[in-house]
Amino acid sequence: MLESVIEALIKNKKGRLEEVVQAFNDGEFANSDTHKYLAEALVGSQYNELANYIEEVVIPKIGKPMLPYLCDTFTFADTYDNRRRLRLLRKLKYNDIEDLANRVLSQNLPSLQVEAVAILADTKTLDNEKKLIALSTDNNRLVRGAAYKGLAAIATPQALEALLSTYKGKLTRTNTQMLVEALSKVALPTYYLKFLEVLEQHFELLLAMDKSNESSVKAAYNLFEIELHILQHKDQKEVYDFLEKLLYNDEYHAIAEKYDTVPYHLMPTVVEILRSFSFNKRIAFYEKHLAVLPKTQWVRILATDYFYEAITIYSKEKLYDIFAPYFDLLSQNIIETFSGYQYNAGYYTPLKFEVKESFTDPRWATILLQFLQNSPKTEDYEFKALVVLDVLLPDSESLNQLILQLLPQASLNDTSWLYQLIMKRNIPQRFEIIYESLASMKQPSHYDYMNVMQAKTFWQCFPKEYALKFEKLYALKHVAYFKEISQLLN
Repeated sequence: MLESVIEALIKNKKGRLEEVVQAFNDGEFANSDTHKYLAEALVGSQYNELANYIEEVVIPKIGKPMLPYLCDTFTFADTYDNRRRLRLLRKLKYNDIEDLANRVLSQNLPSLQVEAVAILADTKTLDNEKKLIALSTDNNRLVRGAAYKGLAAIATPQALEALLSTYKGKLTRTNTQMLVEALSKVALPTYYLKFLEVLEQHFELLLAMDKSNESSVKAAYNLFEIELHILQHKDQKEVYDFLEKLLYNDEYHAIAEKYDTVPYHLMPTVVEILRSFSFNKRIAFYEKHLAVLPKTQWVRILATDYFYEAITIYSKEKLYDIFAPYFDLLSQNIIETFSGYQYNAGYYTPLKFEVKESFTDPRWATILLQFLQNSPKTEDYEFKALVVLDVLLPDSESLNQLILQLLPQASLNDTSWLYQLIMKRNIPQRFEIIYESLASMKQPSHYDYMNVMQAKTFWQCFPKEYALKFEKLYALKHVAYFKEISQLLN
């Protein structure tokens, strides 16, 4: 077994990753004879699955016994396998890691220097702070980006002043992205206002631009949308005030509508910012603004996030009161949530539902009925409203009629669970209705065959005389599951 594991580590052959995973699960890497080969197997690009698995799972589990082998295989060559080894030496707390980082920084090794910068940021000393500030102006963009992250991580006054000075300067799109990525990860409770002030200045400059210079306005708008991410984790009153200003500024929305590539404008960014804040404050922000903001397409993503948060804390009555006015925007989210629709990864797996009665106020019935009567019925989710209505209106004859009216319009994907709904509600002539529906179908695909035949107990409820009817239908249409249904009934 040990020879097979070592072979999987050193030979390029099919199925290596699977063998290594199995060996890890079996505890094979507790044997120190494998450690040398594990360190050598850290080769390949950042997309190499085997090397990534060894770095992220196997070696951290082994721990410090791997240190000698990582040191032996590490070289000052600017390759990704050496980046992996340097990261692991840091993670396993190698005693001389800072000296090793300084040696890397003294050479022209930009890829390795990215990891070395992160090592310097682990220890908040004046010397390391000076090095990180110097590296934040490095010619190599990867090194600069790593230095930004390092300065944000140590968050000393001098480090933050260096980042602020960079932010106030003239930045390229790439530099802005790297700076924002670094600053978006930290709260900066005593320093956030200075960055917010610059962001607000950039916002005012955007609004004041000559709108006839479209290329410049578009570039400034796109850069500003990147900058907004600086606000992540800055869970402070002034930040909420600024977000509020964005939501209600018509001039800004006019710019966004013209130059953004999606109809939601800045909303995905706002939602991402809000998700980094405390749950209670986020809910309070939504409660304050969603009631008064116009129910337009750009508000949809805010309302969607609010809805998924609200179902965890609100009563079904409150959910209805708040979100019924948003139904036109959120119909798919509301219907699929209330229906308990479960996505199945298997392509031939039938749909499953578990209606969430704890979410579903009876008043939704009127809205869902109107929706089904007026919707174009071009989307599968529209028919899932019937599952919710089945629970809300268990004895409704009008709902029975609506189900029968909609059955011919349903996709083949939906017919199998609509058949089950017809049976569950004991709709008169249900067996003949289902039979005629199947008989009228065009040539079904293999998916439809599996979707129908996985519910064998369903077909066994049919009267015996349908065995002959399905046999004749098979002879006419040559659809395999018609024959199988006939056999089930004999």
